Amino acid sequence: MKLTRALSLLILALTATACFAQEAEEPPAPLYAEDGLQAPDGRAYVVFADRMEGETWAEKINAAIQRAMRGGAGATVMLPPRYIEIDQPIKVWRQRVGQDVDTRAEGVELADIGAVYESIKGGRVQDLPRGMVISGAGGGATRLIWTGGPNQVVIDLPAPWQCEVRNLTIDGNNAEGLIGVRYRAGWEFGANGGKRNAFEGLRLSRMDVGFHVGGPFGPDLVAAEFRNIQISAVREGFRFVGANVAEMWLSGIMISNYDDCGFNLVTQSGRVVRGIAERDTPTDENVLRDADGREIFLEQIPETAIGQKLMRAEHPEVEGSAQRPWVGGGGPTVTIYNVVAHARNPASWLVKSFHSPVRLSYLRHEGPGGILKAWGGAAHGRFNDVLTDVNAVTPGGLEGLVIDYDRPGPLYMIGGTLEGPVALGRNAVVYDMGCKFVNRGRGMSGLVTPDLVLPEGAFYQRTGEQQTWPERRWPGDFVVAGTQEQVGFIQKPGTTGARVLRLQEGTSRTVAVAVGETSVHVPLEGLERQPDAAYQVSVTPNWRAGDVWATDRGPDGFTVNAENAAPEGATVDVIVRRAPIVGGME
Repeated sequence: MKLTRALSLLILALTATACFAQEAEEPPAPLYAEDGLQAPDGRAYVVFADRMEGETWAEKINAAIQRAMRGGAGATVMLPPRYIEIDQPIKVWRQRVGQDVDTRAEGVELADIGAVYESIKGGRVQDLPRGMVISGAGGGATRLIWTGGPNQVVIDLPAPWQCEVRNLTIDGNNAEGLIGVRYRAGWEFGANGGKRNAFEGLRLSRMDVGFHVGGPFGPDLVAAEFRNIQISAVREGFRFVGANVAEMWLSGIMISNYDDCGFNLVTQSGRVVRGIAERDTPTDENVLRDADGREIFLEQIPETAIGQKLMRAEHPEVEGSAQRPWVGGGGPTVTIYNVVAHARNPASWLVKSFHSPVRLSYLRHEGPGGILKAWGGAAHGRFNDVLTDVNAVTPGGLEGLVIDYDRPGPLYMIGGTLEGPVALGRNAVVYDMGCKFVNRGRGMSGLVTPDLVLPEGAFYQRTGEQQTWPERRWPGDFVVAGTQEQVGFIQKPGTTGARVLRLQEGTSRTVAVAVGETSVHVPLEGLERQPDAAYQVSVTPNWRAGDVWATDRGPDGFTVNAENAAPEGATVDVIVRRAPIVGGME
């Protein structure tokens, strides 16, 4: 019996070994099925939108997103290289319908975030994208042309993590209130934000807002990159809104023909939240609104946002009043570098910043309009305002200003060339490290909307000629600029106390003077040598020296002279400096 059992075990072992060897010899299963959509286990790694079912391209693309999300994280949705007319938003989240659940947001103007919050029921964090890539063919080959209604969002991304949108051209077709790409928190899905997302190789044109990042409740959006982006013919190019929109990095940006601004950095303050019953009640209070002024009511706010962001306090103007709901504020931190910009509208600003810090580097700007309008108090938090190598071929905007800096600062200006005034507000502090100002005395032309009221004494004047706005297809009034009489730093009218601290060369030392002498030679050696005699000398003796003056100035030194002879232990403190580096004022 023992022998029989042993033989049985041996046969089983040999059989298993043979089967294993046979399985090992078979080729591995293919990663993709024949349709190129999914692996054998059903997971969709790459989904081609043109293979999906749907009567319209919007239905096909949204179906592709749903197919990609079915397998979890890391899928890619590919759009074909062709012109694609799209009449419905691309919603980058899982759409589900069931008992007390509907995440489709159908029939909603997506640009109205309050309406979006209100429409989505039963959303979960699991419905949001993780590691998803939405990609076109690049080089302008994949072009989305909006044919839908106003106040929509072409691509809406709530709370993504490590997702990418790349190689797409979006033509908004001048639809009113249209947002190209919105990156925001997913409060209606129980999520407060997203991390480490990337937007690359995108071209956006003919819409209201190119990119909208942030939201009304201080979303936790961190470390997003915007690379190789081209934007034209918009009201606002990039709009960053609210607290905890932290470290947005923009590089390789081309932006042109923006009506209002290229980059809008919006800081929010504490705001009162009203109920829908108060919708038609006039108020002077700072109530909760979205970036376009639409009020958001208490009944519209998702539970997650209520739990994390809503506070209650007495009315600040009515002691002992019933506690009212309110939300706090804050501003974004954005770094913008390697920018080429062109403006046609002198009423526009490249960067507008309310409270938020401005970090702008390596800019080439041409055309009328201002470069920076910053106001609302000190720069947010622990960050300073820094302009590095900002070069602008413009004499200024409607008020004749290239920069309107109306907050304490400090503002660091490192290098760069400007051709108009930099107006500083009350107690503003600027560290000028080599900024060059050039007054070329040349005029500049531009276009303004016919309904724009020019300020009294505007730097630009209408000519009576009309032209069509490029790409926008709107009529515009042709205007020409005056000639700047003064360029450089000026105190903003109606304010006082601005200071400009300039980079300068200098050295200082204390030199002993022999008893009874009325002069002493001060040598300049090594790196203290001057290129010529055009330097300044300040002298402070430690005795009653009478009149003191400097003679024999040269690259290697100078002589200090005193009216009264030196006593024992006499010294003079000398400071040598060249004029501040102002870049050769012309």
